[in-house]
Amino acid sequence: MSVTAFPATVGAGGPGPQKPQVGEGSRRLRGLLGSVGGPVVLLVGALVLWEVAAARGWVAVSTFSSPSLVWAELRDLAASGALGSDLIATLTAMLVSLAIGIPLGVFVGLLLAAVPAVDRLVSPFLVPLNSIPRIALAPLFVIWFGITMNAKVAVAVSIVFFMVLFNAKSGIKSADTDMMMVARMLGIPRWSIFRKVVLPGSVPAIFAGVRLSVTYSLLGVVATEMVAARDGLGLSIVRNATNFNIGGVFAVLLVLAVFATVLAFVVGRAEKWILRWQ
Repeated sequence: MSVTAFPATVGAGGPGPQKPQVGEGSRRLRGLLGSVGGPVVLLVGALVLWEVAAARGWVAVSTFSSPSLVWAELRDLAASGALGSDLIATLTAMLVSLAIGIPLGVFVGLLLAAVPAVDRLVSPFLVPLNSIPRIALAPLFVIWFGITMNAKVAVAVSIVFFMVLFNAKSGIKSADTDMMMVARMLGIPRWSIFRKVVLPGSVPAIFAGVRLSVTYSLLGVVATEMVAARDGLGLSIVRNATNFNIGGVFAVLLVLAVFATVLAFVVGRAEKWILRWQ
């Protein structure tokens, strides 16, 4: 006698209907909101507290200003055109200093790492020179180069050069020794080893120096503008502080903070794109 098999029915404890999976884009969006939402809430809360404290007299508006006054000063600076011209002056000096300091620092760092004799000769002078506060050199550069963009660039280059130099040098010295040994055993020429093994391995360290240089070059330029300059955001800070315009000071500082944040983001994206092979 034949037995007919019937398909088993799924009981109450069986698997239910599958839930639609959340897409990759949705997960990324939620992760972005989770990472950004907290800082945004904290910033908004701090601004609200600051505004309330100024409105109720908990802090002196003459010395601490308020977000509403800072926003009004920012609009006035933008409308007058002074903000744009000062921002361009600071940005130009910073970009020129990066264009000079980064290649020079990379070249000297690679040279010192590749030629130990030169490294032993020069290295004793690098740390003392780098330890000199750059703001102390600003008056000298102003005397040597005058109240021009060259003085601002010189101060910023002195910061960028050493920062990139030390990172490039340490990046070369921390290259993968096992890979270099294998390359030598295979008879690969030294220049090819340096170009294909050592140099790519040092790129992350060099980019770490570049990332820091972007921020500190801006600080060097602004500091020099506060000492002596014809234009720039640093000079705008000094002018507003001299006139006891605290709202104007905070407005310029806000522009600097936003400007530095955008630059850091651009450099970070460029670093990820260049190091995408890792």
